[in-house]
Amino acid sequence: MTDPLETEEPFEKLIPFLDSLESRSDADVDALPADRVVFDLELLLDALVSKETLYHEAVTELRATERLTRLAWKHEDVALAQGLSRDADYLQTVVPVYAERCGRMRRQWDRLWQALTKYRLPDELHDALGAIAQAEGRTPLAQITLFLKAAVAEWQAHQRRC
Repeated sequence: MTDPLETEEPFEKLIPFLDSLESRSDADVDALPADRVVFDLELLLDALVSKETLYHEAVTELRATERLTRLAWKHEDVALAQGLSRDADYLQTVVPVYAERCGRMRRQWDRLWQALTKYRLPDELHDALGAIAQAEGRTPLAQITLFLKAAVAEWQAHQRRC
């Protein structure tokens, strides 16, 4: 069995970043420049995607190990069953830790996203997005979100080309 904690970027490397995000007051988060909020959001998103993947892999491995353990007991392979039971016990301690840390990251993502949406768009851009929203039957917030998603996708495509 592979150890889910032995990955290129274990959760422990993310803890100082996550702790620094959690230590900021709401006022501190709201006072951050938009570029910093976007930077933190990008780091957090990359980490959250990889950690969610690790969490789901650990859950899948736990389920498989539990099934194999039952099968080993059924076939009276005591040594294998005991080894698999130890692996399952270990995974049962890892899965809740992964879930808790993913939850912490999701809470910080929500917090940073709210801070980013508080930034006022230039009046001209705000008016243009409002007009597009009205013409296309969207709410202004939905149009702004759509605009930001497109801008982020364009920026990420540019970053990949560089």
